[in-house]
Amino acid sequence: MIFSVLITIILVLIPSTPLFIYILGCLLPKNHIISRTKSYKNITAERLWEILTDVESYPLWQPTLERIDYTSKKEKDCLVYTENTKRNKRITTTLILVNNNNEEGKQQQQQQIASRIIEEDSLKQQDKPTFVGTWTFKITNTMDDGVILEIEEKGSISRPMIRLLHLILLGFHRRLDRFLKDLGKKIQEEQQLNIKKQQQQQQQQLINQDHSSKYQQDKEEEEEQSSHVMNKNSTTIIESGASLLVQEEWDLMSEIYEKPETASIII
Repeated sequence: MIFSVLITIILVLIPSTPLFIYILGCLLPKNHIISRTKSYKNITAERLWEILTDVESYPLWQPTLERIDYTSKKEKDCLVYTENTKRNKRITTTLILVNNNNEEGKQQQQQQIASRIIEEDSLKQQDKPTFVGTWTFKITNTMDDGVILEIEEKGSISRPMIRLLHLILLGFHRRLDRFLKDLGKKIQEEQQLNIKKQQQQQQQQLINQDHSSKYQQDKEEEEEQSSHVMNKNSTTIIESGASLLVQEEWDLMSEIYEKPETASIII
């Protein structure tokens, strides 16, 4: 009796599970708004802005991306491109650049905004996108030579089962957290590379200083040796001149005292 009840429950629950999940997903709100804030040290707002707007380099520091395809001509303040992921997903993105760069003194904060309009779908299924929404980046300078990056996502997930999956397992912050994690690694690698370059430059400066000091020391030794030789030659010349002078005086004295007596004249 108990066994038959269990079999009946299993036979009823298993087919109805997807329907139950679908109903729960329909009860969840379709739209959501979330945000993440991250602070970075030793980087300027201009450099962070360059990283975020250099979409061609995204596959170099985002491991999930395979390539970037431009779907329209590049414009100054708007880029339309497609991110092709390694999991056969395609993310069509329109990047709108808004640079509010105000300089009214050192204490003036700098805000730069870039909006991404995202449409995510699969390469295998030609149906409605899984996710549609916008990302808004806001960069603000801090007083300690750092920046604060704030990303706000306004998204809409059309599939009820995907909404429930994000709520229970994946979380709506998954995309933002993954993006910020990859971005943090990119910034850290750049900082380490800059430190390495600075160390190499310092070592090269020390080597150049050593070479310069050695060259100056060799030059001073050479000048000292040359001066010593010149002094020695001058002393030799003076001594030779003095010897010649003494010899001439001696010869003159010899001629005076050794002059022969003249013969007497007979008248």
